[in-house]
Amino acid sequence: MATTVDQWFGEDGDGEVELPVDLDSNAPYILAAHPDRWTVDVEGRRVLPDLIQIALQRGSSHLEHIGEMARLREQYERERWTLILPAVYAQYTGKQGDRYLKDVPGRDGPVHVAVWSQTFPGSSVIVPDLEASRKFHAWLVESGTIPAPQPHVLRAMQVQAKRNINRYAPDEDRNPASKDKADYWREVVKVLDEVLNPKPVEDKAPAPAPAKKTPAAAKPKADS
Repeated sequence: MATTVDQWFGEDGDGEVELPVDLDSNAPYILAAHPDRWTVDVEGRRVLPDLIQIALQRGSSHLEHIGEMARLREQYERERWTLILPAVYAQYTGKQGDRYLKDVPGRDGPVHVAVWSQTFPGSSVIVPDLEASRKFHAWLVESGTIPAPQPHVLRAMQVQAKRNINRYAPDEDRNPASKDKADYWREVVKVLDEVLNPKPVEDKAPAPAPAKKTPAAAKPKADS
């Protein structure tokens, strides 16, 4: 049975009623990952997928014609993209019906934003929860939803990071901004090296339990 955009996202959003935000309405979107697109989370010492957003305009001639996402999926998968449907978020949270996309009332219709982003009535400001976003992105790899990065991709990222170091290093002694950027790229190189060459986990055998002391046998009394 064909899966429509409305079935993916639902017509009622998250069910919350809010004052409009000061933003124009936008199309719902799905996330997609590519095996060559990764980013380094220096604070978390990990590599995360660099996802893109694919807008799905309701009422577009393309969607009206196909009535489903099969052709869109085929188009992107030919170019090695993995589409991440909003319903995948329910597997992450363990709560049926959860989606990574929500909509809030905007100036001229619904504004679609990620569930880890906060909006404010009457304001155009969107504040993302970066840590929540990073946790979900990390889970996509840990759960096998998308494949882990290949070593040759990480090595290519290292080469680019080292070039960035060489770009900023000559000015770092006299330019604090250049030093900050050079130091950042040095950390990127370190994280990539840690991912490429993980330290083996030592299996520590549990310490043997102390031997139980058996009470000494009572000495027989001498006959009087």
